[in-house]
Amino acid sequence: MKIVFIGNFQVPYSTESHHKWTWEKMGHEVVALQEQTTTTEAVLASCQGAQVLQWTHTHSWPLGGRMSPEEMLVRVKLAGVVSFSYHLDVYFGLNTLDQRANRVGNHASWKVDHFFSTDGAHEAEYAAKGVNHHYLPPGVVEYGCFKGDFTPALASDIGFVGSTGYHPEYPYRTRMVNELKARYGNQFRVYTGMREAALNNTYASIKVVVGDHCFAGMPHYWSDRLPETCGRGGFLIYPRTEGMTIPTATYKPQDSRDLFDKIDFYLAQDEERIAIRDLAFDCVKANDTYTQRLQEILRIMGF
Repeated sequence: MKIVFIGNFQVPYSTESHHKWTWEKMGHEVVALQEQTTTTEAVLASCQGAQVLQWTHTHSWPLGGRMSPEEMLVRVKLAGVVSFSYHLDVYFGLNTLDQRANRVGNHASWKVDHFFSTDGAHEAEYAAKGVNHHYLPPGVVEYGCFKGDFTPALASDIGFVGSTGYHPEYPYRTRMVNELKARYGNQFRVYTGMREAALNNTYASIKVVVGDHCFAGMPHYWSDRLPETCGRGGFLIYPRTEGMTIPTATYKPQDSRDLFDKIDFYLAQDEERIAIRDLAFDCVKANDTYTQRLQEILRIMGF
């Protein structure tokens, strides 16, 4: 199968790069087009002989060309090519930083034949916006599912991996990190900029990784932090979420007291912590890689 793919391929660790690697591992041909430098005419020309167009839009990046993106999608459809998008973001309730909620159903990238996202809590809202939405949880790239090496320079009892500044509509992230610093001092460490194998080594060096996601407690939504951490061999305490299938440790969403209790418990229970880590690791490898996710996308689209 030939797949034309509009997205961000400038770095090997982007979601688009991970999807591209997965498609090619599955035996498909991928024509990768960098979103802010390609044109609608180039996309349409690339779709000759293709079966699928995937468009992963980055906020604020333009898709140039004389032809409008909306017209491009119409012509792609007339050529018999099925278009889709697969995003990991929450949109409803987030507007301050990038007006993303306003774009739902309005920006051309939402007008694909199928829009897959990790937000399963707003099906009615997507339908009201005219979006053919399919709920699909996030995954991790298959080659990333291995246990890293313990690295003394990265070692800590408790760690948070990722950005501590967040959407103003969700203030708990910043508050949580500050409360962890106040309670645990040098036992707690924030890690940023870790990618690929370095990320696996980071998880191998932290006893307890703290998890969080936007609007924690919302049903049928979790971020890729869950499969990424567990699939790369980390022990994760994550907000308890309706629909969650990865068997890691959980805490009451947006409740630092319960989080502290769980951290203290698992720090003192080495055998149980390692057993949960290994169970979650095996579960993700078997069920939550992008290989399984893209296979499901093809099934839903009728291939």
